[in-house]
Order: sequence, then structure tokens, then C-alpha cells
Amino acid sequence: MKQALFVLLLGLGVFGTVYPAVAEEMSQEDAKALAEITVAADAGNPEAQYYLGSYLLDEPKDAGDIARGITYLERAAKQGHVHAMHNLAFQIRPGKIPGKTATDAFYWYRRAAEAGFAGAQNNLGDMYETGDGTPKSPGDAIHWYTRSAMQGEPTAYLSLAECYTNGVGVSRDVVEAYRWWLLAVKTFKNAPNNRAKAVEEMKKLEKTMTPQQLADGLKLADNFVPLKQTSQTIGDPHRDK
Repeated sequence: MKQALFVLLLGLGVFGTVYPAVAEEMSQEDAKALAEITVAADAGNPEAQYYLGSYLLDEPKDAGDIARGITYLERAAKQGHVHAMHNLAFQIRPGKIPGKTATDAFYWYRRAAEAGFAGAQNNLGDMYETGDGTPKSPGDAIHWYTRSAMQGEPTAYLSLAECYTNGVGVSRDVVEAYRWWLLAVKTFKNAPNNRAKAVEEMKKLEKTMTPQQLADGLKLADNFVPLKQTSQTIGDPHRDK
């Protein structure tokens, strides 16, 4: 299903300063800010490690930047930085990081998902559904897609909509599918490709539904209120590792 990307907003204030987006030339002020981030990262600050690692991987100049970026993300992730866990998995999964495999990506998505990060929960579900880095398990996929969607993750709306439309991991249910397509259409206002896909699929589904089914799906969507996960985690009921 659709994967969620946690986008690093370069130029965000960190430690009272702002560090730059990747550019061909860096101003003295930007270079100073980046140097301060690097000092903090090397001193063990997980937030600085996360930002520096993501910065280096955003548009790496060479293999050295990639290696350093992964190292900083790993250091932050090992200290429990959830966004670093997610970004680390996202970088590793495509198979372009030397010495890392989909199994490594699965491990870090799992860690971030269990810590409550909705984007990682969706992407973990995708790995269970496709059997990438872990044995295929549609039931586990639905479990994690649902946890993600219940937190309001738009990509999880798409994932669940597809599963209910096609009967993947659950019995085919056009009312549930319609609920999630509707929510995706409403949510993806600034993601035109995702919204266009949701609109197309929703219109196709509408042609197969009765007026009562349409009304029921609309009611479910209108009454849906995302519930953010607390600091407590419940783990995975299917596969406790």
C-alpha cells in the first residue's frame, strides 16, 4: 500500500538557530549553524544527530555523506528518537544503503511503530503486507494500518481503503472501503497525486454500492475522530518479538 514519508523541514529552528537547506554555496551564518549542530551531534545529542543525519541524506554529495547520515540517524535511533527510527527505515528500505537490508528497515519501523509514530505504523503494515523484510502477514498489516489510521495518518486511510476494497487481510467491505476513500479525499488537500488516486478509486466503488451503503460509509467518515496514541504502547498481538 502507500508508504508514508516523514519530511524533514530544513530551515527549521534547532537549538535557537536555523540551519540551511542543501545549497551549492553556504553563507557564513549557515555554515556556523551547521557547525553548531555537528558539535551537538558529536557530543551525543539525539535531536542534533537526527537533524544532521537527515540533512546529510537529503541531497548527499557523495558516499561519505550517505555513510555519515546513516551513522547519525542510527545514533539518534538507538537513543530512542522516534523520527530518526522512521527516517532510518525509510532510507534503508529501498536497498540503496550498503550493508543494510529490508530486515534492518523492518526493525526500525517496528521500533518507531511501537513507540506510537503513525507514519511508521503504516509503513510497517506495508512491509507485513508485501512480505518485505519479514514473512508476509496480511493480518499484521491490517493491525498496523488500523492503528496508524486511528491516529489520523492519511497514507493509512489509503492503505485501509485498498485492503477493504480488495479483501486483503480482511473480508471485502465496501462500506468500510468507502469510509477510508472519503477520508483520504478530504485529507490529501496538499498531496494532489494521492488525492487523485483516492477520488478515482472512490468513484469506481460508488458505482457498485447501494444508496444505503453510500449513506453508511458517509456517516462513518463524518463521525471519524482520530485518537492520538498515548505514551503507552500495546505491542503487536500477532507477532511479539
